[in-house]
Amino acid sequence: MVDASALAKYLLREEGWRSVERYLERGVYSVSYVVKEVANAVWKHSVVHGRIDASLALELYRVLKMLIGDVVVLEPQENYLDEAVRIAFENSVTVYDALYIAQALSKGELLTADTRQARVARMLGVVVHEVCRVNQATWTPSNITTRGESWKPLEREHIGGAHASRQATRKRDEDTSKGCLEVAECIGLKSTISGVRAC
Repeated sequence: MVDASALAKYLLREEGWRSVERYLERGVYSVSYVVKEVANAVWKHSVVHGRIDASLALELYRVLKMLIGDVVVLEPQENYLDEAVRIAFENSVTVYDALYIAQALSKGELLTADTRQARVARMLGVVVHEVCRVNQATWTPSNITTRGESWKPLEREHIGGAHASRQATRKRDEDTSKGCLEVAECIGLKSTISGVRAC
């Protein structure tokens, strides 16, 4: 299952987002709380840090909602709350983080970028897949704001196949001064349990 730290990396195209994508291609579980937490991360990138403008943040929120249900299957957080509270008190982690750990205990695995959460989950016997941490000093919104290339969550042709060449990725990431995200093109998004394809 995936937590908010990993899902936010994917949505915001932070360092390590491609490794998150590989898990999302298979379909993952999470608790319902993940939507609020990832939406807050997008808000923070816009309002607090000024890394993306409000219109882009709102488009990313719409993409998040499209991922939910097919790619990310949500379970009610209440199903895991009692266990999460116990884990939180016994291991000095927040109840928020413990919700993901509690769900991972039932699913067996956890995808996270949260080092402390990963440590506690491992200690409790969960198989943890840890995403590398982003260097906030070098992160730029160029990773998600590129002229001529819309943000494409889990294109069907990528599932089971190769991703864009490294050269194309490098060119996109170097193009820091151009363009804006054209997530609006994703309005026709089609969903399947194994992924989504932009029109």
